Amino acid sequence: MQMTLHQAASQLMELAQRAAQGERIILTAEGLPDLALVVLPTKPAKRQAGQLKHAITIHDPYWDQADDALSAEFYK
Repeated sequence: MQMTLHQAASQLMELAQRAAQGERIILTAEGLPDLALVVLPTKPAKRQAGQLKHAITIHDPYWDQADDALSAEFYK
């Protein structure tokens, strides 16, 4: 459904209910699509640990060893 912002102002409650039922509501301004009414998810998606476990490849076998020059800067 498409309608202008001025038309939607008087029917906002009805449009909100229709959007909540899954209908796509597009509001236009000056004849161009401007806004869409969408329903926000009630709770955020649950995150799972370890999803990016294989996303990073470290090629330097010494990446986790301390750098003496850098350590010297911290421990003067």
